[in-house]
Amino acid sequence: MVGYIFLYLTPEVFQMLDAIARSKIGYSILVLPFEKIGGFASVDVLRVIKLANKICLPIFYNGPRPEMDYSGVPLEMVYEFLVWHEIAHVVLGAVGIEFTGWWWEMDSWIRRLFVAEMERRADKYAWEMLFPNIPMPVRKDKLVHLEMLRVLFPNFPLPERKDPGINLEILNEFADKHKDFFWVREKSFSLPMSA
Repeated sequence: MVGYIFLYLTPEVFQMLDAIARSKIGYSILVLPFEKIGGFASVDVLRVIKLANKICLPIFYNGPRPEMDYSGVPLEMVYEFLVWHEIAHVVLGAVGIEFTGWWWEMDSWIRRLFVAEMERRADKYAWEMLFPNIPMPVRKDKLVHLEMLRVLFPNFPLPERKDPGINLEILNEFADKHKDFFWVREKSFSLPMSA
């Protein structure tokens, strides 16, 4: 990645973030090479927050997000924001959701919408933890499905994770309204009944 600007994780910042993660959710931080992590940070069912040893700033600040404009995150708080974002996934009940039966029975694009909503809520949580009295910066080019996310997943997080709580009538109406955004469907969407 010649020509990119990186932010490096220092031992002092690592110690501070590890203490926050341990005290808030009981997870430790595992630092991995940027080239191997496949992103900046992730949370693992093994009770670990994986964090890249360096952040490619152009990718961080210009990457697609469902709602938040990451350019509002001050440079000196990028790592802290990422850790609070991952803590949010744990607090909001999103860790391990991919191991539930209904998750894999949903259409893949519905899963992508669900992931977008999980990411939106984690961004909001992290922002509110760091900047409680400042409105979260919002992208000016919000994605077309954002209006649906708030209606589609009203019961998020899912405490028992038996049913995603998707309102299929709203989903089908929205898909019909935005046919140009979604690929062609042959039938209306349906979900399996939870056992």
